[in-house]
Amino acid sequence: MASVFRFKQFEIDQTNAPFKIGTDGLLLGAWATHSNPEHILDVGTGTGLIALMMAQRYSNSQVKAVEINPNAAEIAHSNFLKSPWRNRLQIESADYSNFGSFEKFDLIVSNPPFFSNSKLSGNKGKDLARHNENLNLKQLIITSKKLLRKEGKLAIIIPSEQQAKASIVAESIGLFICRCCKIKPTPTSSIKRVMLEFTSVFAEKKSEELVVEIAGRHNYSEEYERLANPFLLDKN
Repeated sequence: MASVFRFKQFEIDQTNAPFKIGTDGLLLGAWATHSNPEHILDVGTGTGLIALMMAQRYSNSQVKAVEINPNAAEIAHSNFLKSPWRNRLQIESADYSNFGSFEKFDLIVSNPPFFSNSKLSGNKGKDLARHNENLNLKQLIITSKKLLRKEGKLAIIIPSEQQAKASIVAESIGLFICRCCKIKPTPTSSIKRVMLEFTSVFAEKKSEELVVEIAGRHNYSEEYERLANPFLLDKN
């Protein structure tokens, strides 16, 4: 059965995709910022969601996506071709830890695999999407630093308990957190995710907090709806 997720300006066919569209990717795609990026890179694009969001937000940008899973890369490529920005989107099926590029990027975004030391499901595609045996946090940050332009930014979303490690790794190679958004599923929940934005220029960190749902499932907070509004279809 086909599974198509429709947004205001594009749609994503996630039929047979190893990892479906989730809140993490939607939040990062809406939150990551740059003043005027010409070249954007989406690492671990999956269905192509974040790359498509970047293409919608930044009309003058060229957006490249990297995806280690060949089947997922094909799905993303198909979604790119059906979008209004097909001429500004491209994808490469590659292992990012060994990824090389002649071009540098103004903005690199990633919703990376984050499960480690946990039991694999046996589904190779799903395990590549969810587990970090093929791309751990350190590799992601180091490779991204090499590919960033001087004023470039790296934006990621990770479990909150990995923030300290990310900060230590980044600072060791000259990247610093300039923005941090702590994410809580509900007002009474603990912080589950953090979105971090890194630059090579040290500056005072801007911190914020976002609650996803305020009262029951799909009853979203004003902050979440503000971010998601340019993309999600209006409620009937």
